[in-house]
Amino acid sequence: MSGKSTTWASIQEQVTQAPSTRADLYSGIETALGPNCRLVAFFTSFRYPVVISDIDADMVEDVLRTTLKGADDELYLMINSPGGDPLAAERIVNICRNHSAQGEYVVIVPKMAKSAATMISLGAHRILMSDTSELGPRTLPQTSLPPAGFPAILE
Repeated sequence: MSGKSTTWASIQEQVTQAPSTRADLYSGIETALGPNCRLVAFFTSFRYPVVISDIDADMVEDVLRTTLKGADDELYLMINSPGGDPLAAERIVNICRNHSAQGEYVVIVPKMAKSAATMISLGAHRILMSDTSELGPRTLPQTSLPPAGFPAILE
C-alpha cells in the first residue's frame, strides 16, 4: 500500500504544480548551465485568467535580489506565459538586465511566451527554444460585438 500512496502523493503534487516536483529538474539545469548560472522560473497560467502584471515585476526583482549573489552570476530566466501588461514586461526586462552580469540575461522558452512574455524574451541577450516553442502575440477572444455604427466609420 505504501507504494500506491507515494505514487498518489506524487500525482497530487504534480496536479497542484507544487514547486517540489520541479526542484530537481531546475537544479539539474543549473548544473548543466555552469557554476555561475542561476535559473529563475517564471510561469503564469494559460488555463486561468492570470497575466503578467506590475506585482510580478516586484516579485521578479525580489527573487533576483536573493538568488543572484555575485557580480558574475548569469541569469537564465525560464518563462512560460500567455502575457499581460506590456509596461510590467518592460519593467521585468530592466530588472533582469540590472541584476545580471554585464546587463545581459538569457531566456529559456520551454513551451510558449506570448504577448508581454515575448517582450521579456526579446529583451534578453539570447533566447533558447525547442523546435516546438513559441513566441508571438496572443489573440484574445472577442467578448462583445462592435458598436452598430462601427462599419460606417471605416467607410
